[in-house]
Amino acid sequence: MKIHSPAFALAVIFLILSSGGFAYRAVAATPVDCSVESLIEAIRQANTDAGSVPQTLDLSDGCQYTLSETNNSGDHGANGLPQITVNLIIKGNNSIIERSSQRETPMFRIFQVNAGASLSLEGLTLQNGHNDLSNQDEEGGAIFNRGTLEISKCAILNNLSGCGGAIYNYNKLTVTNTTFVGNVANM
Repeated sequence: MKIHSPAFALAVIFLILSSGGFAYRAVAATPVDCSVESLIEAIRQANTDAGSVPQTLDLSDGCQYTLSETNNSGDHGANGLPQITVNLIIKGNNSIIERSSQRETPMFRIFQVNAGASLSLEGLTLQNGHNDLSNQDEEGGAIFNRGTLEISKCAILNNLSGCGGAIYNYNKLTVTNTTFVGNVANM
């Protein structure tokens, strides 16, 4: 088929795109209610719905998600949330994800990003992650990263770990317009 005009070619491209002719489709953001249970379930569901298009979680505006128990044991320490195994975007909307400061709360970091996965955080505060400060094998107070991690417009506050008080990074890390305060590592 010979295309005689640029307008015709553009019209064909528009029809293909608008009819879903390509496999790549945008995924709508998943709203996450203001509860720890909803956040954990949303991450589990995103991990299940793995695909080439990143899943997006849209946290409740200004919510405080307070984690009080270990979700799983990961690489070099426990995690408060399910491990990230896919490409995931979390829009924080000025929310906070924190480890409870109650004395009986076990030690754990907040996130672990596995190899081959990516996590993008925007507009979020991560605070009070706590791994064993005396154990240098307990890595990443807030985040342990083996994948790709992007952090933008966030605050990473008061996290503790034997190594990597805020973040322990094994792979690719990009941080923009983010505040780090009060994070402590033994090494």
